[in-house]
Amino acid sequence: MPNPQPTPVQLTLVAVAITLPTLAALAYFVALDGHPAAPHAYLAAKAIQFALPLLPVGLWATIRRRRTRSCAGEARTGTVAGLAAAALVAIAFLVLRDGPLAGALGTEVAAKTRGMGIDTPIAYLTLALALSLGHSLLEEYYWRGFVLGCLARWISESRALGIAALAFASHHVVIVTCFALPASAPAAAVVASIAVAGAGWVWGRLYLRGGSLLAPWIAHAIADLAVMAAGYALIRGQ
Repeated sequence: MPNPQPTPVQLTLVAVAITLPTLAALAYFVALDGHPAAPHAYLAAKAIQFALPLLPVGLWATIRRRRTRSCAGEARTGTVAGLAAAALVAIAFLVLRDGPLAGALGTEVAAKTRGMGIDTPIAYLTLALALSLGHSLLEEYYWRGFVLGCLARWISESRALGIAALAFASHHVVIVTCFALPASAPAAAVVASIAVAGAGWVWGRLYLRGGSLLAPWIAHAIADLAVMAAGYALIRGQ
């Protein structure tokens, strides 16, 4: 059963946490696209985002969960979920690789990565590992451990999962559509949106059932590695 209702300060903070990543992505990927200030805005937004859960308003005590599985069990569960997601990414890549969309995607990704100074295989590998291992952990701490953890204590788990998954997806849809997908591929944007929301829901379910971020982090990391590998294959195809 949900706990008593949050204080106005706690509720406001979680509302900000839900909307901030999407608004920040619109700022540094859309409003500041091509502007020298964009990288600085990105770093500032990330610093603020991941610091929000640390504000001393009693939320960490609220979201603490009881673990129900061992670390080994969590690792196995996360690996299975991650490999399933990676398989879906691989299937999508194999379906698209010989079509016109693959060429457009490759061109977009190549242009964006070059603009970031990612123009060698080593640089791309470094970025891929940083995003897949480091950034995915921070996202799990934020979206599952904080946002979903708070919501699940205040409202039903099903509603909490839905809200958190949609918030997670809205942030990533802005990134994907601005960073990779060409404007001529609205259907791909819709599919990507559904896929990201589904992944957020599954990883949230893993967190709520296991009481640990280990399983969702492993699943998230494997999925991100698959996406980065597909991105590299698209770039190499140019």
